[in-house]
Amino acid sequence: KQSPGKRYNKLIKEQRIEGKELIQSAMDDIRNVLFESKLLSWGTAQLAAKAFKKYYGNSEYYAELESFAEAWDISLTDLITANLTYELSQLGESISAYACTSLARYVKGLGWVHGRNLDWNLDGLGDKSLILKFIGPAGEFKSLSWPGYIGVLQGVAAGRFSASINYAPTTGVKNGIPPSFLLREVFANCHTFEEAVDTIVNAKTAASAFFILCGTKRHEAVVIEKSLHHAVTRYAENDCLIQTNNYVLLDDEYDYRDCDRFSYASKALPRIKIRKATDLFNKVLSTEPVFNENTVAQNIFVPRSGRIISYIP
Repeated sequence: KQSPGKRYNKLIKEQRIEGKELIQSAMDDIRNVLFESKLLSWGTAQLAAKAFKKYYGNSEYYAELESFAEAWDISLTDLITANLTYELSQLGESISAYACTSLARYVKGLGWVHGRNLDWNLDGLGDKSLILKFIGPAGEFKSLSWPGYIGVLQGVAAGRFSASINYAPTTGVKNGIPPSFLLREVFANCHTFEEAVDTIVNAKTAASAFFILCGTKRHEAVVIEKSLHHAVTRYAENDCLIQTNNYVLLDDEYDYRDCDRFSYASKALPRIKIRKATDLFNKVLSTEPVFNENTVAQNIFVPRSGRIISYIP
């Protein structure tokens, strides 16, 4: 339980080069997104960073980012902007470069096995990934993250739940909490699966996102589809849960039935025999089209035990 300005001291020292390279890649990615949108400028990202400062200026998050920026001699505004990569990518026009797949299967003796392929074509995102451990009011949790990134896109809290965020079709941004920071707050403060679901459903988020959560009980597995103005829940059926990057319940121009990853996983996941957590990797996550040219990391979470298994292609 170190102070926010000191809790990353070891990582800051050991991952200086890797972190600065990744921050630069994120900045380049954001610039490309804003350029492709044609209607936006780099000033848009700077305004987002200013909004973050106004909202979180006195928080532990801001202190954490200040410690990175000072030690690595990089602009705090740039670092904040890089931490908002997911949210700012919602200003673009295409989801092809952010096509993640999350799926879960209930297995006798293990509980839910939650798999996630991270499909994000950002230089260094795979080989620079690491596991961060946090302690919040609700207990310890682990996040699969990167040097300099303090939000949470995927993680697990032993005995509570696992969660991952999938990219949703681009709909812009609004005032609200960034999805990656919402998920960190959920892990830190929510004691139960039900509390986590309620918190996400009722939160006002800055961008659309798909939240995939698995608890420790058989009925605890859900996709929360959050657009800018609506939130709906879709619970697992027949011990299986699948989410790619299209809405299933909320109306949208992107039909999930047209997604080859969703179609394949829907057929394969119920049929395979899973005796151990790694079977999910071997039999679904590593099979095309779930595994594709943009896949940079493959992760498995087991919420009952808190186990994380991560593969870098």
